[in-house]
Amino acid sequence: MVSSLLWASPASAASVVVSRPANPSPELTEALIRLQGELRAVGIEVTTVDARREAPSRGERGAGQSVLERSPDARIEVVSDTETLALAVRVSEAGASTEEVTRVAVQKSRKDAAKTLAIRASEVLRSRLVELELAAVPKAVDSSVPAAASASVDVGVARAPETEPGRDGNERFGLALGAALLTSLDGVGPALLPLVRAEGRLHAWLVTQVTLAGLGSRPTLENDRGSASVAQSYGLLGLCYCPPSSAGISPFLSLAGGALRTALEGRANPPYQGHTTTEWSFLFEVGAGARLRLGGPLSVSLGAHLQLAEPYVSVNFADRTVASSGRPNLLFSASAGVWL
Repeated sequence: MVSSLLWASPASAASVVVSRPANPSPELTEALIRLQGELRAVGIEVTTVDARREAPSRGERGAGQSVLERSPDARIEVVSDTETLALAVRVSEAGASTEEVTRVAVQKSRKDAAKTLAIRASEVLRSRLVELELAAVPKAVDSSVPAAASASVDVGVARAPETEPGRDGNERFGLALGAALLTSLDGVGPALLPLVRAEGRLHAWLVTQVTLAGLGSRPTLENDRGSASVAQSYGLLGLCYCPPSSAGISPFLSLAGGALRTALEGRANPPYQGHTTTEWSFLFEVGAGARLRLGGPLSVSLGAHLQLAEPYVSVNFADRTVASSGRPNLLFSASAGVWL
């Protein structure tokens, strides 16, 4: 019903000029071809011109004139961007001296980038034209017009994904809080550590990460000569292969280096004597896991990590080694984060 207000007859068909750059990429060429097909399928008259050729501004139309001889209802231009395919949709109301410009962009790394860009640009243009047409219809026509106006507002929702944080890799900074379960493969039991991680996106799929964990539980080692508690904390700086995803599950791989702090507190049975010591080691970590996007900028992550410490730390009771940490350690992490 809404579409019939705009394109009921050839004489009143909306007209659009698509500005084509000199040397478009294959993805951009596909997007422009798909966009023309989307618009012509709903009865919009489309003309393609070279980017250097200026299309006239909107004004009075003349019967029998081409789109370029009369004034078009809208113009679509290519926006230069290194990481996204982007179009500017320009629509002006009849008699107005200004234009409403809406930027529509899709990450180039996306599989269906050309198709998605064409659909979104078409929806943005159609929703704006419907709004202008409804604004010009007298309010007294009949009671069905307000219902159509309400429907036109919903059509414009297609623009939201390009400006809402946390969609399609447009986010740049992230913060996550969670917990890590750290255990040694050589006797030191599991410790539960609070975890905080700050992230910055360097590329659509590459993220730098700073991770801190510590102030958690202390596993205890015991034998007939005494006992020792082990406290561990660490800090890491690394890189993560984290493909962006607007919804669903995406995998990640990480590589990091940093420092491990191990504090040992010994309590000896007579006649032995206990000691307390703190050791610092270089820490190397590799990890893998998955991230689930909950909607908008929110996500949760689960990961498994392997850590190697140099030098590793050994726990001795009366010159007898009973356990060691860092050769290697296993760590399992769970976190919830937000991207901005």
